[in-house]
Amino acid sequence: MDAASIQVKELEIQVQQQENLLSVLLGRNPGNIKRGKLLEQLVQPPCVPAGIPSDILEQRPDVMEAELNLIAANSNVGVAKANFFPQISLTGFYGNESLELGKLFRGSAVTWEYEGTATQPVFTGGFFIAQLEIAKALKRSLLCLSECDTKCF
Repeated sequence: MDAASIQVKELEIQVQQQENLLSVLLGRNPGNIKRGKLLEQLVQPPCVPAGIPSDILEQRPDVMEAELNLIAANSNVGVAKANFFPQISLTGFYGNESLELGKLFRGSAVTWEYEGTATQPVFTGGFFIAQLEIAKALKRSLLCLSECDTKCF
């Protein structure tokens, strides 16, 4: 009996937290959300009508989040494509080197060194192709979420 009452209290706290989050997303102060209809009676809000200036829409938190998620997904596609190419790294070194301490800072002790490497895996078993397909699918899903009444996939 005690465990059940504790769980009820925890769930009530979670409901209050979710209501606060929803209130903030709706542009209201955190607080209770008015209830009155069953889930089946609720209607989905319509798509944003044409003619509203885009700068007003860009201020909505959900629009900003969707835009940033799409930018990140697009970047992930670029990273997945880049994995098909060799990895090239260039390193450089500039310093002083001498066997005698007294000659360490003379012109003849200055050393330069450059090094370059290029690596590419020979066999990956389709890993990079799968990573690219996953990145593209995630990007498509984000594009579909941002559109109201279009069919995707």
